[in-house]
Amino acid sequence: MPAQPKFLKEIIGNLPRIQITDVGAAPIEEEQPYKPLLESGIAELTCFEPQKDQFEKLAAEGNPRVRYLPHAVGDGEEHTFHICRAPGMTSFLEPDMDVLSHFHGFPDWGTVVRKEGVKTLRLDDIPEVRDTHYLKMDIQGFELTVLQNAPRVLENAVAVQSEAIFIPLYKN
Repeated sequence: MPAQPKFLKEIIGNLPRIQITDVGAAPIEEEQPYKPLLESGIAELTCFEPQKDQFEKLAAEGNPRVRYLPHAVGDGEEHTFHICRAPGMTSFLEPDMDVLSHFHGFPDWGTVVRKEGVKTLRLDDIPEVRDTHYLKMDIQGFELTVLQNAPRVLENAVAVQSEAIFIPLYKN
């Protein structure tokens, strides 16, 4: 039996580069799901990460197939950014301590250490991501706001991967 090809490009030849957009790209703990696409050389990535320390970690990777942008994505308006003790809990939404109190560690991780007003950008207004094929979002409950304000980007998207939590860890 012949060996199985590893990637679609081995079957059909040259493909256009896959354009990936990652909104909320902080390197928390998990491996990114698009990593094999980047490693294969068939994809380019644009990352958005508004948390300065997390952005600096990303940019330090220096991958030539990745564009790093320190912007917050949303609806084009200014919102209060709730910066939490654990970077993975930071959100434009306020953590709901009543709910978090039911889970080990979450009240500590979700403690807001600082708030700041941050202007967001709409994906549709960012030229670098107009041709997005694969949109990945993990922005702690603010994903719907991004989607509602990205109709042009979504027209070209083949796949949207969004974190969805079925327990309201954040208010509203």
